[in-house]
Amino acid sequence: MVILDSSTNATFYDLYTTGMLQDEIAVKLVFSNTNSNIFYVMSNKTIYKKFVTNPVQNIGSFSFTQGITGNNSQLAGNLLYDMDTYDSQNNYDDLMVFGYGQFLNYNEQTIFNSTIK
Repeated sequence: MVILDSSTNATFYDLYTTGMLQDEIAVKLVFSNTNSNIFYVMSNKTIYKKFVTNPVQNIGSFSFTQGITGNNSQLAGNLLYDMDTYDSQNNYDDLMVFGYGQFLNYNEQTIFNSTIK
């Protein structure tokens, strides 16, 4: 992964897949609109929240392995297809995810206190 700063200086990072299941594949990176030190990795099954300055550890994740409807049957294959974030008020990233045949919207807080828990 290459991240360019405002002066186009490149910083190279390995994309660590810490916490990913054996059959997960990272398919998209999306950067926070409200915190320049946060990005999201979407796999075919889960979304992981990470720091740009420490991409090895996850600071959070959204697990969909039990299915979006809350049943206990695990679903197989590609379940998440696309994700983007758009600006919000009050230091939230509004994540719009297309998966499980529907659009899912999450309001993810990105202020300092919420990122260190």
